[in-house]
Amino acid sequence: MSGVRERGGRPVLVTPVVRRWFNADGTLNNGTALLVNGLGVDHPAVVRAVAADRDVPLVDLTARTKALVESLGVEGSKALYLYNEKRDNTHTSERGATAYAGIVRDELLAQGLVPRGLVRVG
Repeated sequence: MSGVRERGGRPVLVTPVVRRWFNADGTLNNGTALLVNGLGVDHPAVVRAVAADRDVPLVDLTARTKALVESLGVEGSKALYLYNEKRDNTHTSERGATAYAGIVRDELLAQGLVPRGLVRVG
């Protein structure tokens, strides 16, 4: 991050997208979905902590994608991942990548991190 700043840039940290791993109650409140590894390392929490510690803007894509995937439900969210092709609940489909990129774009705009006139919406 210091290298980016030294070159006149502004670093932004982005937490990872959730995995499509539903609980029986339709939520993603589990370690697999929320990217907590077998050692108990909560990857999104680490990114959030680094952003706070280094005073770097954060896009909490984990929280935003969790809300979206849960709102779409078990069946509706399949289209965002490579589920239909490979039963893959981690890697996004083109539709998912586009949706998630839109979330990042919207967050960057909302936080005033990119000029509105330089971003294509829609």
